[in-house]
Amino acid sequence: MKNIYGLLLSLAVMAALATSCMKDDDEIQSSPECVITKFTVGDIDTKVSIKLASGKDTIVTRTIGGSSVAFNIDQINNKIYSVDSLPSWVDISGVIPTISSTGYVYIKEDGETDFHQFASGTDSVDFTKQVKFLVIATDGVSTKEYTAQIFKKDSEADSLAWKTVDGADLQLEGAHRTLTLADRIYVFSESEGQAVVTSSSFLSEGASWRKPAQLTCEQGSVDWTSVVAYDGYLYALNTEGQICRSTNDERGETWSVVSDRVFTRLLGTDELYLYACDESGIWGSADLQNWAECGSSDLDMLPETNIATVSYVSKTNPAMRNAVMCGLTSANSDNAVVWYKVSSANESINQKWNYVQVAADNVYACPKLDNLSIICHNAEMYAIGGNNAGIYVSADNGISWHLQTKKKLLPAEVTDQSTPASMVAGNGYLWLIQSGGKVWRGKIG
Repeated sequence: MKNIYGLLLSLAVMAALATSCMKDDDEIQSSPECVITKFTVGDIDTKVSIKLASGKDTIVTRTIGGSSVAFNIDQINNKIYSVDSLPSWVDISGVIPTISSTGYVYIKEDGETDFHQFASGTDSVDFTKQVKFLVIATDGVSTKEYTAQIFKKDSEADSLAWKTVDGADLQLEGAHRTLTLADRIYVFSESEGQAVVTSSSFLSEGASWRKPAQLTCEQGSVDWTSVVAYDGYLYALNTEGQICRSTNDERGETWSVVSDRVFTRLLGTDELYLYACDESGIWGSADLQNWAECGSSDLDMLPETNIATVSYVSKTNPAMRNAVMCGLTSANSDNAVVWYKVSSANESINQKWNYVQVAADNVYACPKLDNLSIICHNAEMYAIGGNNAGIYVSADNGISWHLQTKKKLLPAEVTDQSTPASMVAGNGYLWLIQSGGKVWRGKIG
């Protein structure tokens, strides 16, 4: 470990000699800057314990991408800190920073007496302790000291708290499909063989629901299981295989055909395109007039029922979205099927849908659950269904799903109940809808 004061002396002597060699008519130079101009960290791997469906505990690795951790450099107060707080489970005791600066960088962690040389992009830092960085200019005289910190949420900050929506007058029995559009939440279901819809505003906290009303379409009848929200409207397939659009957004009752092209299934949306499939492949369109082929392989593994497509902005490129499609198919008796694509409005980098093969050693594949309901929240995917054993969470684009045993739990009154339930995200909350008409609002603190 090199003593910082000896280094300062050496640099100062070198600077003095260089200055003495300057001619009188040379331009006098100002003192070099000594600032940190950029601060990033590498991917942060954390070993966490989870409980399997069998009740057995196991250790898995969860990763926070370094590119998703933004830092602010406060040059006035000499502080470097993460803009957002990381989840409480993240291990920040061995983080590897990469630092850009206009001078030489040295580090001192809490408990150390002297600063010592720092190898950017190589040395790991324990951010559970107080960390200081020192920048020494090339003149050996000018210095600047920074305090660096990575914030984490409190131990209970990731807990999911549910509250019953008092006075909810939702009339609902059996399987249903729930989604949000603008400031409203919609529930589609079937009653006495007829497709019906009921809606409620988020602003009323899910309490006041419209009475169930039959869906009507100018041509054929609407398949309520296929309804998706895209570009400010509700879309669904009719019995003729044509795409219909709701003409009354507040109620979602009246529908009209907007595309004469015939499809076998409506697959969902990633907010950039609407996707559907026929026997030849998967097709995507931004305007429902021009369709581009978005996949033609493994079509036998496309989901047939309980189809949910979610997406979120890529952490590495804001112009791209990660899209995941899940659902059930008779071609897979073990798990739900998962498809993935990278989506962009730029056609040159827009990718096609790909089936996510379940590796032989992947014991955390998406579970095959009746009434499967999947949403995206904070760049993670949540899945519920079956007998509502709990919430399955995927943070790796649907490759692995882990049943939560702490913090992210369903209400106790819902757990292990066979009554169909669905979940959506909207207005900063999670909404849980139960057959029977009970409504829950959840918040991750």
